[in-house]
Amino acid sequence: MNSKLNSPYAVINLAPGLQHNGTTQSWIGGLLYVDDLALMSTCPRELQAMLHVCQEWSVRSRMQINTQKTKVMAFFETPSLQKARGGQHRPGPTLPPFHIHAPFPTSSPCSYLIAEVLQFEYLGLILDPKLTMHFATTEAIRRATHGQSVTQTVYYSLRYNKKRSQLTPTQNLGLWKSTVLPHFLQNLRYIQSTTDVKKLLTSLNLSLARALHVYGDHTALLADTGVPPLTLIQYTHLAQLHFRLTKTRSDTLPATLFKTFNKSLAFRTLHPSTLDYHIRNSFHQLHVDPFVDPLAHMTTLPHRSRERASRYYALP
Repeated sequence: MNSKLNSPYAVINLAPGLQHNGTTQSWIGGLLYVDDLALMSTCPRELQAMLHVCQEWSVRSRMQINTQKTKVMAFFETPSLQKARGGQHRPGPTLPPFHIHAPFPTSSPCSYLIAEVLQFEYLGLILDPKLTMHFATTEAIRRATHGQSVTQTVYYSLRYNKKRSQLTPTQNLGLWKSTVLPHFLQNLRYIQSTTDVKKLLTSLNLSLARALHVYGDHTALLADTGVPPLTLIQYTHLAQLHFRLTKTRSDTLPATLFKTFNKSLAFRTLHPSTLDYHIRNSFHQLHVDPFVDPLAHMTTLPHRSRERASRYYALP
């Protein structure tokens, strides 16, 4: 469940209530980022109970939950499990749909239904129930297309403006790299399907050709403009993610989860859809040993220094 809080203050008092409400053995709780709260549970009844806890806390804190932006999504749920809980939008066969009860105004208290959706944008990444990331790929192409429109608008507005000089090819390329290229690279590490990566590459090649008005060999154009192949960038991003999860801060929640659920299994036994598989494959493609710390000489320095150095660390 993902919800928007109209004020992020005093949220520290919410965690104990959620934790005491946990009824399953595997309990993570809520992930809070600024005013965005994501609740996770393996039990739909527990999720509804956690919603009640959040609403009670918001009333005590004189805040309110934005029900328009609050959604529920079930990940990897089979049809039998959905039928057992009474169907979509319901936490149980005998329970009402997911909802938040608002006691104010006291003259007419009411309940707001929480819709269960098949796609949701969480911190800029569009998720789907099977985590295929197909929607994320489509959204990246859409945003890049919008950035391309902005680039073309600036280019033509200066081209036909007699009072201003036209953009040079270098300036035009710099504008494209700042407004279009980031949309292709932002969530590249989460794209699992080879087909989706090829779609991104095709869209990137066409966008770059249109921006520079150079049509021909796409590989040569990428090399001349200093844009590495998306596959190589993806491998690098995955290797950097592994470095952050295992070397810079091993006591964080993502690092703990990665260590817990990614055991030392043989590469051939890993499922191709798992994160561990893609990280291991990136190391294999880049010829990098994951057990060697590339910043071993900085082990005595603070974490902040190692994090800063990892941004500039070049993989061989």
